[in-house]
Amino acid sequence: MEIQSSNNHLDLDLYEKIKEDVITKYPDYNIYHIKSIIDEKYKKIGGKFRNDKHIDTMKSYVNDLLTKKYDITPTITSVDMIKKHGQKKFIALQLCKEVDPKGNIDWINGRFMESC
Repeated sequence: MEIQSSNNHLDLDLYEKIKEDVITKYPDYNIYHIKSIIDEKYKKIGGKFRNDKHIDTMKSYVNDLLTKKYDITPTITSVDMIKKHGQKKFIALQLCKEVDPKGNIDWINGRFMESC
C-alpha cells in the first residue's frame, strides 16, 4: 500500500517510522483508517503539525475526511425522531408514507411532502 508523506507533518522522519509500523501492523485496513492511526500515533508521540490541525480522535478525523470527500450529512435515527417530535408524530409520518409511497418524509423537520 502506497501512502504519500504529508506536508502537514513537521518531523518527516518520525512520520515515516510510524507509517511503516502502522502499515505492517494493519495491512488490511483502508487508507483513511491507516492515515488516521498514523496521525493519532504521531500526535501522541509528540509530533507537531504545520497548520495547527489537531486530531482529537480517530473517529472524528475519519468522519472529517469522509465528510469532505463525499459530502455526508448527519442522519437522524428513529429514536432521535421520537425524542425530537414524539411517538405520535413518528407514527403519523409512517402512516403518510404507507398511504403515499412516492411521497418524501423530512425526518429532521418532521414533515411529509406529498408526491405530485
